[in-house]
Amino acid sequence: MNTPASIACLLTLLILPTKARSDEPDQTEPFNAIVKPFLVKYCNDCHGPDQQKAQLRLDRLDPDPLHGNDAEVWQEVLDLINVSEMPPEDAKLQPTATERQAVADRLTDMMRQALESQRSSGGRNVMRRMTAYEYSNTLRDLLHLDLRFATDLPPEAAAKEGFKNNSSVLGTSALHIEYFERIARRALERIILAPEEQPPEYFVRVEPEQAFPNKPATPTNPKQSKKAKPKTSVSMTLKTNRQTQSSSKKNAGKFVLDHGELTPGGILLAGNRPSDKASDPYTAPRKQGGAGGDGRSGHQPEFRVEMYNVPHDAPVKIRVHCSAVPGAGQTFPRLSCELGSFRGAGVSDQKEAANIEVRSQQPRTYEFSVHGANFPFQSNKPGRPSYFRIFNDYRRGTSSLAYEDLPKLNIDWVEIICNHYPQWPAKPKQSILADALPIENESVAMRQMLTSFMPRAFRRPVSEQEIERKVDLFERLRKQENSFEATTISTLTAVLCSPHFLLISEPETATLSDPGSLEKRRLTDFELASRLSYFLWSSMPDDELFELAKQEKLHDPTTLLAQTRRMLGDPKSKAFSQHFTSQWLDLAGVRRLAVNPEYFSFRETTKDLFEQESIRFVDHVLRNQLSISEFIDSDFAILNPDLARHYRIPGISGGFDVHNLDRKHHRGGLLTQASMLFGNSTGAETHPIRRGVWILERLLDDPPPPPPPNVPDLPEPEPQDESKLSLKERLQAHAQVASCRDCHSKIDPWGVALENYNALGQWREGNVDTNVKPPFQVVSVDPSTKLKNGKTLNHLGDLKNYILTEKRSQFRRAVVSKAMAYGLGRYLELTDRSAVDAICEVVQDHQDRFDIIIEQIVLSEPFLTR
Repeated sequence: MNTPASIACLLTLLILPTKARSDEPDQTEPFNAIVKPFLVKYCNDCHGPDQQKAQLRLDRLDPDPLHGNDAEVWQEVLDLINVSEMPPEDAKLQPTATERQAVADRLTDMMRQALESQRSSGGRNVMRRMTAYEYSNTLRDLLHLDLRFATDLPPEAAAKEGFKNNSSVLGTSALHIEYFERIARRALERIILAPEEQPPEYFVRVEPEQAFPNKPATPTNPKQSKKAKPKTSVSMTLKTNRQTQSSSKKNAGKFVLDHGELTPGGILLAGNRPSDKASDPYTAPRKQGGAGGDGRSGHQPEFRVEMYNVPHDAPVKIRVHCSAVPGAGQTFPRLSCELGSFRGAGVSDQKEAANIEVRSQQPRTYEFSVHGANFPFQSNKPGRPSYFRIFNDYRRGTSSLAYEDLPKLNIDWVEIICNHYPQWPAKPKQSILADALPIENESVAMRQMLTSFMPRAFRRPVSEQEIERKVDLFERLRKQENSFEATTISTLTAVLCSPHFLLISEPETATLSDPGSLEKRRLTDFELASRLSYFLWSSMPDDELFELAKQEKLHDPTTLLAQTRRMLGDPKSKAFSQHFTSQWLDLAGVRRLAVNPEYFSFRETTKDLFEQESIRFVDHVLRNQLSISEFIDSDFAILNPDLARHYRIPGISGGFDVHNLDRKHHRGGLLTQASMLFGNSTGAETHPIRRGVWILERLLDDPPPPPPPNVPDLPEPEPQDESKLSLKERLQAHAQVASCRDCHSKIDPWGVALENYNALGQWREGNVDTNVKPPFQVVSVDPSTKLKNGKTLNHLGDLKNYILTEKRSQFRRAVVSKAMAYGLGRYLELTDRSAVDAICEVVQDHQDRFDIIIEQIVLSEPFLTR
């Protein structure tokens, strides 16, 4: 539906601000006198007309960083000259210290003038729309509706630094507007069209004495029994993946199916452990050389409630009364709950609603509240039941632990409540319509509704004129629509398609026709509230931030710092840990890569653990006020049993938790985590080039230039080829290509130092990798290498120490720059360098704590201005 509001929104969003050009006098004369002769004498052989190493040609750069487009390149040249990396140490001619200092002084003066001019002219102003995840979170908090709104939005690209919230990649197309309008309308229909009377709850309670297979269980809530019974049938089954308890069994209370047991005290579900002996005719035979089971590594017994004709587009509460029966080594079961539907032919769709460790050996109740719309129910398919599946998820799919005494989950009873609304009218409807009720005059009611809704949607005060324009829209549409409710939905949809909702940093209306006129200024308190909340929560401000903005107190440094700490302590700040970490470290790399099944036996779900480890690790460093040096080397890891088993670390039980490391584990820091090691491999072999590039880009903010065209990748060897070169030898041969040599000397050593970790991030040493399938177990592991500056590294420990000592300042600056770029939603510019310098000084004085970095970014001049 192309409404006038959506068309206006598109036209507004397509206007992008540009940077104004000032009229200062030409500054090239000092350049020609000092810098140019230096470049001709010492640099043009490698970066001139005949050769352009690193794709850099200095003789064509604009000599005026003030008015030209090459200021950032000149800054890089200055940095290289200052650290004596340009010209390189192996160059035929080397400048004297006096020559080098003179050029550095002149370039420094040129850059200072450019910085001052950019500050006075405003620099770059940012206007960007929300990312898909920010949009979903904002609708959730605005409408009080916990749905996954962004599922249908087009996929988003990442900027060259990896961040998806960078304004340069957040274009807005007509397709975006179409989706925004459709999503907003559906969400509002769900709220506005909710019935006046509270819908009946569908309450089901299943206990062992009721749980005979394929028999209906009667709802036990007296109030709802009459309404629910004719429409709802329930059966409980204990089953493995392919065998179900037969209905002909009469004594179900004593029947044992593999390792799920129905007892007078409850339903006992073991972990993934095949039977030691056949206990019934349906037990699958033990597989040759492995665990018994149904085609997987062992069975997964489950407790399943099947329901027909129940509402799914509504809140659902699940209550499970259960206890733990610990296994060997004081291991504990995991209560997992999945919701979904059958598609037929034994195929089902499901999604996990909860997964928690159960430690209490005394029965207690666990509650999960979800919204059915977020799960793959197929309520429009007659005869296909929806199901609620509960099982013990302790080490699912583990054949190597088939004969271990695994922990069991004892389920006493299960309750499922569909259409569960804690209050009525439900909070979403109450939040929108409360100020308009009772409705006596429709236009007055709409004005009251908009007066409450629009300031929260736009995240700032709104004028009477803005409200009246929407009231006028309502009145025009009311003449065309069938009902007050339909017109209300259309009017509020227009609000949610407005640039004032979709844009996080919005320009003044008067400047839209002349984007270049935008000038740098201090953020208003409401703009600052939004910038802060989208930085730390990936969502809109809460009531406390709005109130402080209304009182114009948010710019006070003490108040701003207190709010930053409050927000970091709020569970919503998990969004920062998730999205910043994922984008900074390129955790999506594990999704782009397939594991070669010829090399490894690997469960695809393990990739989730790789990502979770890194996200939880960064979150732990932030919340516990630890140093960013932990990112390089730590004496702890965030592990769960499955991930620990992947790393061959024994004695880990329970869910994800902090575990102290021993040196023999060969773990600690980001560099030993599988998200990086696997994400920068081939899926079969390690790839030192990719790993080296990742370290330079992500941890040192020193990305190498792109490779020249038509350069082949490293060839993979054939198994059992005695004449094959080792990976290190193949890498050295590859680097002998003339056009590749210089870059590889900078990149490869960083990755070679990680050679003790195979393609999946598992430790190996010597000539055998037992983690790999036999044809590929013979390897040649040699992590020793030499950096371009001549520094010798014998293993990863040397590399970690080198970063934490000789590269510590660069690493600190890289983390500050990455976090600031994420917080600002744009690339950093020359005008930001002084702020980064100041933050680095403060952070260094506070032992490089990660939380101090976040606080200082919030207090910095770039964060407080636009």
